[in-house]
This record gives sequence, C-alpha cells and structure tokens, in this order.
Amino acid sequence: MIEVFEAKPLKKEYGIRCRRYFPSTEVQTPFGSSWCIVDGGKSTEPHSHFEAETFFIFEGTGEMTIEGETGFVKKGDVVFIPPNKNHVLKNRSQDKELVFLSVWWDPARDEEGETSGS
Repeated sequence: MIEVFEAKPLKKEYGIRCRRYFPSTEVQTPFGSSWCIVDGGKSTEPHSHFEAETFFIFEGTGEMTIEGETGFVKKGDVVFIPPNKNHVLKNRSQDKELVFLSVWWDPARDEEGETSGS
C-alpha cells in the first residue's frame, strides 16, 4: 500500500505539524508512524508516553532533550526515546524546517502481537 503525502493535510500534534500514516483504517501495523515538521524556532511540547519511539531526522538541525539530557541532531541522525521518558525536540534554525519521521511501538508486546502478561 502506498500513502501519498499530499493526500491528507498535516495536523497539529505535540505543538508541531504531523501526518500520521500507520496504523490506519486500511492497514493495521504493530507500530505507529508519522511525518513531522518543526517550524523554525519552534519545538515539540514536552511529553512522555508508554510507547518507545524513534526519530529519523531528514532535514534541519535541532536539540533533542530526553529526561533533561540534551544532544544536537542533524540530517541523517536517528534518536531512540525509551518509554515514559520526557522528551522535547527543538528546531535550532529560525527560518528552516526540521523534518523527521517518528516511529513508535508498545515494547510490552511480544512477537505474536500479544501484550506481555495477558
């Protein structure tokens, strides 16, 4: 299945613009994914969640803060965010977008797709 980027608009999530892809009404996946844009001088809202998450940085430069520890990110970098860790991604540029792909999953799910302990 191919999802066309322009087919659906970006929506505001966590203070930035995102487009969710999967799972969708047509395709169920064991992970979630979204294309995200942090406008110049902006950042995601500080947040945490039970899912583990990975950011793949496609354009721009930023500051990634996870549980108070900050590192710099740029095109080609990959960031792993453990579950339940507060995190913020800030765009270091005032006039260029920071673009990344977010992929998240529930680490409590085993290989058969069942929740551990159920």
